[in-house]
Amino acid sequence: MILIILSIVAIFWVFIIIGTINDGHKAKKKRKGDEALEAKFQIEKEEYKPTIEKLTAEQRDLIENADQKVLINHYKKAVDSCKKNAFIRKLNKLKKIKELLKKEQTIVNRLAPYYYSNDEKNVAFTEERLFLNIDVRKQATSVNLYIVKIKNTIDSKLYLIVGLTTETSTKKAFKNDLVVELIDELRFVEINSFDAVHLLNYLVGKYKPEGSIDPFAKFDGCENIIEMRLFNKASSALDNFLKSIGDLDLIENRFIKMTKEQFQKKFEEYGFKEYFFEFLGAKIKSNNPHLHLYINDKQSDHLEHSDPFKLNIESIIKFFYDNIYLNCHKEFIKTEKGIKRDLDEIQNNFQEWQEYQIFRMENFVDTSKELNKNGLTFYNDEHPLSANFNNSKSILPLEFPWHQVSYGYGFDSDGEFIELNDSQHIAFTPSTRYSQIGNASIAITRETLKTEFKALKAAEEKTARAI
Repeated sequence: MILIILSIVAIFWVFIIIGTINDGHKAKKKRKGDEALEAKFQIEKEEYKPTIEKLTAEQRDLIENADQKVLINHYKKAVDSCKKNAFIRKLNKLKKIKELLKKEQTIVNRLAPYYYSNDEKNVAFTEERLFLNIDVRKQATSVNLYIVKIKNTIDSKLYLIVGLTTETSTKKAFKNDLVVELIDELRFVEINSFDAVHLLNYLVGKYKPEGSIDPFAKFDGCENIIEMRLFNKASSALDNFLKSIGDLDLIENRFIKMTKEQFQKKFEEYGFKEYFFEFLGAKIKSNNPHLHLYINDKQSDHLEHSDPFKLNIESIIKFFYDNIYLNCHKEFIKTEKGIKRDLDEIQNNFQEWQEYQIFRMENFVDTSKELNKNGLTFYNDEHPLSANFNNSKSILPLEFPWHQVSYGYGFDSDGEFIELNDSQHIAFTPSTRYSQIGNASIAITRETLKTEFKALKAAEEKTARAI
C-alpha cells in the first residue's frame, strides 16, 4: 500500500517537473521571438530615421513658434467644455431622475410597513412583493374595516377589536353574536380587501396588548384585540394609510416590462446597449432582492430568451449613475485639473512649458512603435500645436492632452456612448493617464516624465554654470 502511494506521488512530481520544463521552453521561445521582432523593428527604425528626424524637427518648430494667446484661449475653452458637454448633461439628467425616484421611495417606505410589518427593514423586498401582487390587489373587492368597543358577556370585560365585514354597519355585523355586545363603533371605513387584510394585521401586530385572553372567555375576533389606551395611535395609523394608499400606483410605475431589445433602445442614451450584460451581471451577483429579474412575472437569474421581463427602473438608474457615470465623472475632474495646470504654466512660465512640450514630444517619437506619420505625430488636430489645427472645431475635453485618446467606459470624447469592436477597443489606464488603442501604448506617466525633464534641466543649468 505504501509502495502504491509513493508511486503516485512520484508520478505526480514527474508531471510537475515536465510541466515546468515545458513552460520554461515556451517562455524562452517567446523571449527569442520578441527579441527577433525588436531587432527587426530597430533595423526598420534606422532606415526610417531621416523621416523621423524631419517629423521631429517640424513638431519642434511648431512648439517653439507657438502663439501664447492662441494657446491660452484654447485651454480656457477646454476648461469650459469640461462643464458643458453631452456627458455632463446626461449625468445631470440621471441625477434628477435619481432624486425623483428617491422622493418616490420615501412614499413607498411609508406604505411598506402596513403591508409587510415583519420586513420593515427590507423595504426593497416589500416593494417587490407589492409589485408582484398589484394585479391581485386590482381584482380584490371592497370590504369594511372597523374598530369597535365591545363587551364580552363571558368575563364582562370591555375590549377594542379590529375586524372586517361586508355588512354595511357594525350593528348588522354583531347582530347575531351571542357572546359579544357592541358598545361603540369607533372607526368604520370601506377599503380594498387586499389592503384591509394587511392593515388589520399591521394594527393588531403593533397595538395588541401583552398576555393572552382567558381560554374560557374567548369570542369571535378575540385574536384581533388592541389596547384601549392605544386607540388614538391606531386610529392615526389608519388615517395615514388612507392618505397614502393612492400612491401605490407609484410602485407599478417604478417597474418596466419590456424585451431586452426594448430596454436597450429606451436607455440607449445612457449606454444601456453597451453595458446591458454588465448590468445584468451586477444584478445577478447582488443579494439584494431589489435587483431581481422577472420573466413572465417569475423571478429569474437568467435571461436566455427574448420574452418580456420586468426591471425596477431605480436599479437601472442606480447602476448607470453609480457604476458608470460617477466613475467617468472622476476622469472628467482629473482632465479639468490637468487642463488648468497646463493653462497656469502657459500663462506664467511659457518658455519652460514649451521646453517641456518639446521634451515630451521627443520622448513620444523615440518610444513610438509605429513608423508612420500618424504614429509619430505627438499632437492631434484638436490642439493648436498641430500642423492641421482647425480652430473652428469644438473642443473635446476627454481628448486632453490632445496627443492620445484618454477617454474610457465606451464614451466618445464629448460624452456620447460609442460602439466598439475588437480592433477599436479602448482600455483606459487611470494610473498613467494614457490609453491603449489596438497595439499602440504609452506607459510613461506625466509625473515620471516631468521628473526626468526637471533632472535634465538641472543638469543643463549646472553645466552652464560650470562653463
